[in-house]
Amino acid sequence: MIDPIYWLSVVLVFVTMISVLVGAHEYGHYLFARLFGMGVEEFAIGFGKKPLWTYARKTYTIQDGDHSITEETVFTIRPFPLGGFVRIKGMAPEEDGSETAIPGGFYSFAPAKRFMVLFAGPLFSVLAGMALVIPVYMFDGVDRPVSKPIIGEVGPARPADKAGLKKGDLITAVNDKPINTFYDLILSVRNSNGKQLKLNYVRQNISATTTIMPMLDEKPGVLLTPDLEISDELARQYRIGVSFDFTKVRLGLAPATLEAAKAPVAAVMGIANMIRRPAQAGDSVGGPASIGVATATAVRMGFSRVVWLAAMLSISVGVFNLLPVYPLDGGQMMMALFEILRGGKRLSIQVQGVIANVGTGLVLLLVAGVFFVDFNRFAFKPTPPKTEPAKIVAPKVP
Repeated sequence: MIDPIYWLSVVLVFVTMISVLVGAHEYGHYLFARLFGMGVEEFAIGFGKKPLWTYARKTYTIQDGDHSITEETVFTIRPFPLGGFVRIKGMAPEEDGSETAIPGGFYSFAPAKRFMVLFAGPLFSVLAGMALVIPVYMFDGVDRPVSKPIIGEVGPARPADKAGLKKGDLITAVNDKPINTFYDLILSVRNSNGKQLKLNYVRQNISATTTIMPMLDEKPGVLLTPDLEISDELARQYRIGVSFDFTKVRLGLAPATLEAAKAPVAAVMGIANMIRRPAQAGDSVGGPASIGVATATAVRMGFSRVVWLAAMLSISVGVFNLLPVYPLDGGQMMMALFEILRGGKRLSIQVQGVIANVGTGLVLLLVAGVFFVDFNRFAFKPTPPKTEPAKIVAPKVP
C-alpha cells in the first residue's frame, strides 16, 4: 500500500538534500569570488527562467580605477531544484576580449585567482560532505565488517536462500573443514568449482547442516581482501548470495575525521576505476532515479542515514566536478592553468570554442548514459527499495 506521508517525506528530503549540497558547492564559488573582489550578480538554488523567491540581497563595492561602484548580489530560489549557479560578472568570453575590461569581472582578474574561484566549488562540496558525515561517525557509528563467518544478508532466490540459510547464522564448517573467518567462507566458495558444498552452521545455539550449490558470476566482480575490503582485482567467481555482517563502531573526533577523509579518496578511485573499466560503470553510477531510490531507502532507515547519503553525494559532486572536461569546474580550471603556463596569454576564442563544444558534447553524452543506466535499472528490473542499503565496502560477496 502506498503511504502518501512517507513518499511526501522522501520528496522533501530529496529536494532539501540536493539543495544543501548544491548550496555548499556554489557558496565556495561565491565566497572566493567576493574575497578576490569579483562582482557576483546572483546566487541561485535551482534552475528556471525566473526566480520563485528572492530571499536576500547583499550590496558590495568594487573598484573601477579611482572610483567605487556599488552593486548587489541577489540570492534566489528557482523553480527546478536539481542544480544551481553563481553568476559572476563577465564570465562569458568575447571575440574582442572586452570581458577583461569589465570592472570586477571574472576575466579581469589573474588566471591564478580565477583558478582558485573555480576550485573553491568542488573544495566546498568535499568539505561540506566531510562536515556532515563526521558527526554521523561520532554519534551513530561507522560500519565495520565482522570477521567471524556470520551471515549478514541473504540474497533472495540465491543459493543460500534456497538452502535455508538466514541472517545471523554462524558458519562453522564447509565440507567438514572448520571455518574461522568470513574470508575462509569466501575462499571455500570461490574454490568450489561449482561443486555442491556441505555447510555446518549454528542458529540460536542449535547446530544444523545444509547443502548448497554455488553459482558462477555472469560477469567479473570485485575480489575482497582478507580484511573484507574491496581490492582492485576483478574476476568471475562462485558465490552463494550472502554478505558478511557489520557492527557499528562510534569514533572520536580525530578518528571520525580520518574516516571522513577516506571518502574523497574512495570517490577518486571509483571514477578512476570507471574510466579504466567502462563496462563496469553501469553497476556503480546512477542518475536522479537512482538517487531517489537511495533517498527512499535512507528515509526508511532514519535521519543519520539521510545525512550520510547527503554527505556521500556532496563529496561525489565535488570530485566529479574536478574532471578536466568543460563546462565542469575542472575543465574551466584546465583552461586557466593553460593561461598560467602561457605566461598570462589567453587561448584564442576559437580554441576556447572548440574546447567548450567538445566538453559540452562529452557531458551531454555522460548525462544521456546516466539516464540510460537509470532507465535500464528500473524499467527492466523493477525492484522495490530494500529495507537495508547495499554496503558500499562490499557490493558483492560469495
